Amino acid sequence: MALDFASRLAARLQRVADLGLSLLQTRLELLGIELQQEVLRLFDAVARAALAMLLLAFGLFFAVALLVVLLWDGHRLWALGGAAVLFLASGAWLMRDARMRLQPSPGGSFAASVDELAKDRAQVGAPPE
Repeated sequence: MALDFASRLAARLQRVADLGLSLLQTRLELLGIELQQEVLRLFDAVARAALAMLLLAFGLFFAVALLVVLLWDGHRLWALGGAAVLFLASGAWLMRDARMRLQPSPGGSFAASVDELAKDRAQVGAPPE
């Protein structure tokens, strides 16, 4: 009788451990997918920002060169000063915008994993923190 109880208890503990490991594996896979998505999002943002800065730099260089050549005789210093102010203001605005775009999503970087773990704890009956 005691041996039968011990074997049933061992079988149940083995099933609980197997379910726990299966649950942990699923959550780790989800975490890995979310991490990969974050890396791709950041790489995409950085690549697009770098390309945009390169194209804007070329365009602005040629626009200022044209403006300075057009105003060479009378107002070249005003043209250069105005271009400098415009570039500095635009650069500051773009840096602020880029910083805002690189902020993590409102729910956090791994919101889906945190939500799933909270559901798992609720299923087990653990009190929420």
